Amino acid sequence: MMMGQVPGYELRIKSVLYSLTYKDEIRDLESKINQFFDVFDFFRSNKVFLEWLEIILAHGNYLNGTGSKYFKI
Repeated sequence: MMMGQVPGYELRIKSVLYSLTYKDEIRDLESKINQFFDVFDFFRSNKVFLEWLEIILAHGNYLNGTGSKYFKI
């Protein structure tokens, strides 16, 4: 019997390849998640950025005519 005739041959090969590479994929995903949280923490704790965001929100509220509102985190 040739390999191409084995039932589910492609799926079996894909599962073997995945089992060999999934740790690398998880490590890459963890790295991206950590980078996201680092950026999130930076913006959350950056006073200048928060003041800038507050000004933008106040300006947008003024343009929309909804009065002055302030964005505080």
